[in-house]
Order: sequence, then C-alpha cells, then structure tokens
Amino acid sequence: MKLISLNIWGGHVRQALLEFIGSHQDIDIFCLQEVYHNAPAKISTDEEPVFLNIFVELQAVLPNHFGYFRPVVNNIYGIGTFIKKDIHVVGEGEISIHEHPNYPGKGPTHSRNLQWLKCQVNDHIYAILNVHGLWNGQGKTDSPERIAQSQKIKTFMDSIRTPQNTLW
Repeated sequence: MKLISLNIWGGHVRQALLEFIGSHQDIDIFCLQEVYHNAPAKISTDEEPVFLNIFVELQAVLPNHFGYFRPVVNNIYGIGTFIKKDIHVVGEGEISIHEHPNYPGKGPTHSRNLQWLKCQVNDHIYAILNVHGLWNGQGKTDSPERIAQSQKIKTFMDSIRTPQNTLW
C-alpha cells in the first residue's frame, strides 16, 4: 500500500498541487491537511489566497479515489483523506484531540481533530490516521496543549483493534 500525507496549505500552490496529485494516481491513500470544502466566497485570510473548494477539485483529479472530509472550523476547513475505490472502507470517523471552544474565527489555535479510517485489504484490516497537530505560533517545541493532544492520539491508537484482535 502506498500513502502520501501532505499539508496542502489551503491550496496556496493550487496548480502545482493538482499536477502533483494528478501525476500520482498509483497512490492508494492521500491524507491531506488544511483542506477547504464548500467554503463561502466571503471567507478571508491574512495569508496567500486559498482555494475554497480544493477538496472538490482534488476529487476531480482523483476519479479512482473516494474522498472523506472532516471539518474542524465552521464545517468548511479541516482534513481530508482520499482512498482508492478498490480498497474496502469498513469504518470512518473522527475524534477531537484539541478543543478551543472560544476560537475567534481567525488564527492557528483552532480546535483539532484526528480522522480515522479502517480499511480491508486482502483479508487484513488496517487503520489509517490523518491528523494536523496543534500549531501555536511559538515554534515546534512541546507545550501542555501539545502533550495533551499527543496523549489523546496515543489513547485512541491503543484502542484500535482489528477483528483478529491485533493492535495497529
């Protein structure tokens, strides 16, 4: 199985991204972060232009894959996974790994989720996890919030079992 995990940065480099994804049709699973899906045209950012429906554009470039989107901000921004249609998905969902209930709608410290998929390939069950960790604008060092986020991820990973009771 081949998997690519990529922060697509809201599609800031849209044409290069679409060409890259389009040229990698042989990849079984794409786990993508910073994805917009059906966002209204009036959304604003302080950064480079974002593409407010990049999820749909990616789905068009990946006709042999099925896309799963998990929003984290206003049902329009989050993470997405594209998986080849010949891979049987037996479950898909999300867990919260960081809550920010008073998020003002702008900035990097919004809530975070972990997207999971359970897939069956050749009588084996695999768990695929897609996550964009907390960014706090203070570099990549640990913080109490990041430690708590990692503990939630580990707890979830420890709970994943296949029907053969094998931990993945």
